[in-house]
Amino acid sequence: MHTLVRQPTFLPALFAAAGVVFAMAGLFGSQSPTPGVDVLVHGTYLVVGHIHLLEIGALVCWLYAGLYYMSARILHLTLNMPLSLMQFAITALALIGLGNLHYLGLGHEGHTVDKPLIGLLAVNAFSLLLVSSFVLFGLILLASMIKLHRRSA
Repeated sequence: MHTLVRQPTFLPALFAAAGVVFAMAGLFGSQSPTPGVDVLVHGTYLVVGHIHLLEIGALVCWLYAGLYYMSARILHLTLNMPLSLMQFAITALALIGLGNLHYLGLGHEGHTVDKPLIGLLAVNAFSLLLVSSFVLFGLILLASMIKLHRRSA
């Protein structure tokens, strides 16, 4: 039997906490302790765009927190907990993967990357995971709306 969530407590809090983690990592984790490695990997002392990816990850998590809260509280939808947790795992994996690939210098045609095609394929794979997370959220809401409509009819 599937676990259903009617009151917006766990999922919005989970996404909000993940958003706080991404925001703190973006604000305080952007300074690299190994500038010599950054020069070798990136060609510069700065990890360009690292903070932007983490802050965008925080915004995505906070957006999901708000959408899950509103769908349960305002629209009175009953959400499927296992699918929602799977959507959270896919989102977290995609955001962490994209952040790490960018930090490692993969996914661009820079002079420090030996095989840029592997990096581009990996970035595309994590981007596809993030898009599939959005699609899965839409399917979760659609299934909940159909179930609510069948109950009310």
